[in-house]
Amino acid sequence: MARDFGAGPIQGYDPSYDQYPLYAFKMATGSGKTYVMALAIVWSYFNHKKEDKEDYTSKFLLIAGEKNVIYDRLCRDFKDGKIFRELPLIPPEWEDDFALKVIPKEDPIHVIPEDVLFLTNIQQLEERKSKKKEVEEYIDGVYELPSVYNVSDIYHENRIKEVLVTCPNVMILKDEAHHIYNFEKAWKKILLRLNKNLASQYGKGINMEFDFSATPKTESGALFPWIIVDFPLKEAIEMNIVKLPLKGIVKKAEEIASTKAVERYRAWIDAGIRRWREYKEALKPLSKKPVLFFQCPENKEADEIFRYVNSAVPDLKDKVLLIHTDSTGEVKKADLPKAREFAKTIDDPDPDKNPYEAIVSTLMLNEGWDVRNVNVIV
Repeated sequence: MARDFGAGPIQGYDPSYDQYPLYAFKMATGSGKTYVMALAIVWSYFNHKKEDKEDYTSKFLLIAGEKNVIYDRLCRDFKDGKIFRELPLIPPEWEDDFALKVIPKEDPIHVIPEDVLFLTNIQQLEERKSKKKEVEEYIDGVYELPSVYNVSDIYHENRIKEVLVTCPNVMILKDEAHHIYNFEKAWKKILLRLNKNLASQYGKGINMEFDFSATPKTESGALFPWIIVDFPLKEAIEMNIVKLPLKGIVKKAEEIASTKAVERYRAWIDAGIRRWREYKEALKPLSKKPVLFFQCPENKEADEIFRYVNSAVPDLKDKVLLIHTDSTGEVKKADLPKAREFAKTIDDPDPDKNPYEAIVSTLMLNEGWDVRNVNVIV
């Protein structure tokens, strides 16, 4: 409509994108993007079943952004249809009609269900020689397999690109995957080519595409011209959906000239611990556990602060989780198992399920680490 009836050129508009309905939801981190995704899926599913099979669909592809923690969170919420059971999105009399099969990227795909939600991340759309392809080429070079035997059965993986070419009318939902518009990596081109091939073969390409992001911008910094919802952080704070941040200032604090992080930043470290203790005492009647978060610029400083807090602070002894991240804010592989388990149970006050009460991390944990119990950040 903006293109056909607007007053003039649209900033950032590229007609090559405009091959099927494309909408963006600009929503503050923590304001409920996952809930809106689930609602969009239910909306399309029942319109497809009960109203109009052509304009709607019951096949969905949910693509997480590059950060592993984003995919982990989506998998936690959507796996086995958990979010659809726990949220009041489906009228009770329609619950028996909702037969959506959720398939994470780790699961092999043998048959494509009529009603399906694929969970994946944008890395799986990359056009690079896959491990599966290398295995197949090796096997073909060593063995002569009979034609009735399917080589791909030897190496099970979620072959999402191969699957999508047989899924016309699929809805694409992207969570913090706006970097897909970096044409150097050609992720968006893959979707456009998929749409063209599906339309050519089946007469129907991609149904529509939804972007969900707090920062839906192009590489030049321009907002996507296909934004239809703008729910900014200020509004989310005013509505008490996202916490109001309070900046604490330590009076008369002095930075000590030292190469040791604990000595240099001792005033701020101890002030953060004192404030955390205040929150812990205030939240006891509610059975809520506040989490203290130390954000460090380098792994070396994180190690030093971890050793201090985890050993010298009695009420935090052996209750501190150390997480190293790389320069992009991605959790390092060695720390992933701990980080994933902690993220799943961070709101649980039961120490047997979650013993940690503080995190020491290198840099800020990026998109997806949208936990509710972090009360103090140093």
